[in-house]
Amino acid sequence: MAEIMIAVSGLVGTVLGALIGVYFQRQSDAQVSEFQSKSALDASVAQLLRLSIDFPFFENTEVCCEYPAQPVDLNERLRYESYCCFVFNTLYQAWKHFKTEEAVCDYIHVEEILHCHRSWWNYDRNNIAYGKEFRQFINGIFENMRMKGVVE
Repeated sequence: MAEIMIAVSGLVGTVLGALIGVYFQRQSDAQVSEFQSKSALDASVAQLLRLSIDFPFFENTEVCCEYPAQPVDLNERLRYESYCCFVFNTLYQAWKHFKTEEAVCDYIHVEEILHCHRSWWNYDRNNIAYGKEFRQFINGIFENMRMKGVVE
């Protein structure tokens, strides 16, 4: 009987140890994944800043607010459209990482970005590729901006 008790307690100890190990490994993996997600997001935001410095017309109010009439030059237009895709992909990345409007807006100045690139967002029919929640997030911020009189 004592041998059975020892065997059972050894088995229970082994199983319990394995479960605890799996739990801590998953916790560790989640922390690494969270860190990698934030690092990738930080890199995207840094790239946005570099692009806006290298190509100032990307943030030029006349170009942005007059889209699609501006820019007239095809090369500049294609660059601006690619830049806008990158801008909204970065916002989407922030939305996926932070998961709340408040946290995203604390991290990056969403209203400033949307104010500048709202014409592209409204004109682009491909933004349906973003999830419904993200589109609601973006359109909700636009609505808040309208209510505050920041945009029409």
